[in-house]
Amino acid sequence: MVGEVSTKNAVILVVDDDPVVLANVSSLLAKAGHKVLVAKDGEKAIQIAKDKHPDLILLDIHMPSMSGIEICNRLKSDEASKLCPVIFLTGSDHEIQDGFNAGGVDYILKPFRLDELMARVHTHIKIARLMTSLEDFNIALKSLNNTLEEKVKERTQKLTSANNSLRLEIEQRVQLQQKLDYLSHYDFVTHIYNRRSMMLEVRKAMQYQMGENDSRHYFIYLDLDQFRVINDSFNRSVGDRLMKELTKVLQETLDEDDVIARMGGDEFGVLTRMPDIKVALQKTFLLKQAVEAYRLEHSGELIKASASYAGGNRQYL
Repeated sequence: MVGEVSTKNAVILVVDDDPVVLANVSSLLAKAGHKVLVAKDGEKAIQIAKDKHPDLILLDIHMPSMSGIEICNRLKSDEASKLCPVIFLTGSDHEIQDGFNAGGVDYILKPFRLDELMARVHTHIKIARLMTSLEDFNIALKSLNNTLEEKVKERTQKLTSANNSLRLEIEQRVQLQQKLDYLSHYDFVTHIYNRRSMMLEVRKAMQYQMGENDSRHYFIYLDLDQFRVINDSFNRSVGDRLMKELTKVLQETLDEDDVIARMGGDEFGVLTRMPDIKVALQKTFLLKQAVEAYRLEHSGELIKASASYAGGNRQYL
């Protein structure tokens, strides 16, 4: 069994060419009891990671000479540093997918909130240490099985305990796999289809459409206007609440056979079947109205959203 995992006394490497960011983040992490290593460029960061084996790396995407994405690629290709979790620091979320593709585990947008930074740092330290503990446990279990034939009577009780632990670990892994399967098809905030699942539905609709003449499938693309302003003005949790509530509003407006997905941070897609484009446009207008009529109350303020949508022939398949 793996016990409670501590997040204290971690070795954290902070990589940023901005001395103010380095100073502020280093001071915050040091006050939390962590050992802080710093680097202002990619080559130094790679060398420190190889020599010091940090528990976590905070890495700025925009760096001189070598970008954070390239640094991460090199770290992940080196046996000495490939298992170290990397959290990207960035002023824009446009490069985030590239960061995940390079092996990053998370990102924090600048200017970041200190409580958010520390929460994510501690979460990923805990995950990394838990994975290490599980790996050590599996190695110990393998060693036990190698000597089991010689000491079967003596170790019956220990074997039973080990098997119980293994069964629990398998159950946990099955649950994790089920969660990963779910997240590969659904948006983790709104719990509706993600872009990948919607593209599969669109392909099926296109194949089905080839033999149909009486009606067509239409794809409606709704883009929330200035959604990032809401995130910046309040915080990401308020933005997530708004997305959840707007999802409910849209679902209440849709028909039972309609398919809805979150296509991006502030974008929804709806696949619907209608007799002609005029009816599809009417539905599009109703969805836009529903979004703009909704108000989210937060700390005495009413937050509203507006939406834009694609027009013309881009709406149908």
